[in-house]
Amino acid sequence: MADPLVSIVIPAYRSGELIKEAIQSVFNQSYENYELIIVDNNANEETKEVIQEMIAESNKKIRLVYESVQGNSSARNKGILDAKGSYIALLDDDDMMHPWRIESQLSIALLHPEASIIYGGIDVCSYNGEEIHEQNLAPNVEFFVKPIMKSHHRFKEDPPLLILPSVMFFQKEKAIKAGLFDTKFNPCHTEDTDFSFRMWHSGPFFGVRKSVSIYRRATASFFEKKRQGILDWYQTRKNQDLFFQKLVSQYFNKNDSKNIKNFQLSQSQLLRETSHNILRYSDGRAFARRLLLRAIYADKLDLKNWKWFLRTYYSDGRLKNSLNIKSFANGKLKDDVNIEELEKLFLLP
Repeated sequence: MADPLVSIVIPAYRSGELIKEAIQSVFNQSYENYELIIVDNNANEETKEVIQEMIAESNKKIRLVYESVQGNSSARNKGILDAKGSYIALLDDDDMMHPWRIESQLSIALLHPEASIIYGGIDVCSYNGEEIHEQNLAPNVEFFVKPIMKSHHRFKEDPPLLILPSVMFFQKEKAIKAGLFDTKFNPCHTEDTDFSFRMWHSGPFFGVRKSVSIYRRATASFFEKKRQGILDWYQTRKNQDLFFQKLVSQYFNKNDSKNIKNFQLSQSQLLRETSHNILRYSDGRAFARRLLLRAIYADKLDLKNWKWFLRTYYSDGRLKNSLNIKSFANGKLKDDVNIEELEKLFLLP
């Protein structure tokens, strides 16, 4: 039997029953010449049971592979490298595809072999999948990438969009040539930004003019179950810093004042966002104030920096209201993070 043209890759972790809907959405595709690869990335027992149930009940081909290194990058890379298809479609284990997804993205890929990623819009649904909250959302440029890249000659017509994995469609060999997903971003966060950006350097992006997938808006309890022990704000900021430093090494020009200012705008936003996390600690005010002073130094004209700096002097009650929280984080800031490491986030040469 000839190899399938398209390989659909679903990493499996802690989605439980939700992965059944993800798999079923693959079976519902109007295009049939595909294989489905499920990557068991240390999946919990509930998720494994659902996968085995779907394998047993379906006459469709599911290929189950294993990746012991925990993380989105490692899991997706395993699926891509094991794929028999020339084209890869990614899907997260709690999302779903519209029936026309593969057919519509493949048609563009065949028409434009120069494309690095074919994307599409995404619908946002409720956790139970019964209610659509937003429709056909288009990808945007990551907030801290935009100031740096807005002067790039490709930006106006073909900007470096952040493509969510569940709408990514690309040639296997182009992804391998670009270096696949960077495992330094394991377990998760910002790996899709980094991969999108490197693929953008490999060629233009093309989009389907309609929604191709459905993103499930997780409840707080599900997100806690799925990400418990592998993702917190500190890891998120460190991963953002890792990508920010990649941008610095590639695009920073100390002899170009406009370029420096663009990087400072990005730096300012990242520092302010980090201060929000730190202010959630009862002892976080002094350190948040230091970060906000750095943000103000980077961009004195951004009133948001000044407003947040003033908030560091609020009473506890008023600060909690401004952060929309009921109580401060358990523990002390110094017990949860490496302060010296935190000081070094988002530095410029």
